[in-house]
Amino acid sequence: MPHVARRTLISLTGFDILPD
Repeated sequence: MPHVARRTLISLTGFDILPD
């Protein structure tokens, strides 16, 4: 997963639950 998309999801959800 692209870093920006991952950071956006972490920011929205509060977690990092998805794989690369």
